[in-house]
Amino acid sequence: MFSCNRIVLNYVIVMYDKSRSKVKIVQDIAEELPVPPVVSYFFCDSWYTCRGIMDAFIKKRFYTIGVLKTNWVLYLCGIRQKACEFALHLRKTDAAVSLVTSGS
Repeated sequence: MFSCNRIVLNYVIVMYDKSRSKVKIVQDIAEELPVPPVVSYFFCDSWYTCRGIMDAFIKKRFYTIGVLKTNWVLYLCGIRQKACEFALHLRKTDAAVSLVTSGS
């Protein structure tokens, strides 16, 4: 645990083991975390924005904030749709939407 100005961060350094997938390594890390006492987030890049990892963190009550590339294909309610097409239906004013962008 790392704490600074009453902000507590979990951290771990794991040597990469090619016998296990990166997703499995991160899922194992999530399983070892204690349930946070306050609303907490897992920040990740596009390598780790996948259902298996998000499910592992939500079980520990961590929300995921990660990169979603516009060329990805999503299956929302079983319907295949490109992320860029789905994004056209999102509005910043929607109560359930929190859009975060990086760069342009």
